Amino acid sequence: MSTEDSTQTVGAATTETFGNLAVLEPTGHPMVPEITQETYHRRSVAGGRTDVEIVTRALALGMNVVLKGPPGVGKSYLAKYLCAQTNRPLYRITLSETTYKEDLLGHLHLLSSDDGGTRTEWIDGPLTRAVREGASCCSTRSTPPTRTRSLRSTPSWSSDRPAR
Repeated sequence: MSTEDSTQTVGAATTETFGNLAVLEPTGHPMVPEITQETYHRRSVAGGRTDVEIVTRALALGMNVVLKGPPGVGKSYLAKYLCAQTNRPLYRITLSETTYKEDLLGHLHLLSSDDGGTRTEWIDGPLTRAVREGASCCSTRSTPPTRTRSLRSTPSWSSDRPAR
């Protein structure tokens, strides 16, 4: 996919709002999640406001939002729900200890051409694509695999002797 032919932007803001956030015109963007409004249970948090009110207010003010908490409490689902209700595309990224900046931003890809030559083409990563399209981005952290230690029997003197 080259950036010129596959970039699709979000729609213009409508007069309708969801929470404090403007609803965008639908553009048929394939990354806009589909969720019905009834499938999300709003949680009351600080000052009797709901999580949706707090997050949509922060986003409407142009702030970035970081949701932190243990697995399974609904952080990613809240992001998906807000994007679905406001027609915003959502790119999900799973981060791990093996994630490189190229995985997020993109990279040059070497291609063979019909005439036997080669050319390079830029391939957007999900973070770059989200920025180009005016989309939202949700990153999650993968659980690192359990590391096992192999135990070797070594002569007892090996730890006491200095290396030569």
